[in-house]
Amino acid sequence: MTKTTKIILGAVAAVILLCVGVSIAAGLLAGNALKDVTTQDPDKVRERAAQIVDFTVPTGFEPAMAVSVLGVNMPMFINDKQGASLFFIQVPTAAGANADATIQNSIDNNFSQGAKIHWSSVGDANFKIRGAAVVGKTRLGELENGTKVKMIQVPFAGKGGPAAVLIMAPESLWDEKQVDAILASIT
Repeated sequence: MTKTTKIILGAVAAVILLCVGVSIAAGLLAGNALKDVTTQDPDKVRERAAQIVDFTVPTGFEPAMAVSVLGVNMPMFINDKQGASLFFIQVPTAAGANADATIQNSIDNNFSQGAKIHWSSVGDANFKIRGAAVVGKTRLGELENGTKVKMIQVPFAGKGGPAAVLIMAPESLWDEKQVDAILASIT
């Protein structure tokens, strides 16, 4: 695994851990068993992604890990050669009107804190995911090692509630056609 991939994977892991931190604490307090909260089993990662959405895993991407706790489901795929990650997050429908804000706040607050990345907005783009028009936000950031990274975040209605897909890669290896193909494959 390249150093850039490890940093990106660390950033995504930080988002995952911070998103579910409160949920884990609540689960522990409630006495819930936390087995299978995280997994690196490729079949389970694919299963957890399929709970959110049907999509075509892009060439070169492999299941990396998934976290599922108290209805929050977060599978991730990586492309080690490109240093890229593909990450889904879905919160339960019961989260209601706060779901989109919860997803957005987790991304805004935790990506930059977990990996010490300062993000700047590049712009918005319109997409169609699962039959609905959605707006994706593209951002640029810089890792501690100086690598410039690009990320697109696209919210959509997942199979079990509000969801988002994030695609992140070093800016020098960003493949816009691949990003468009990933987003177009989500049904």
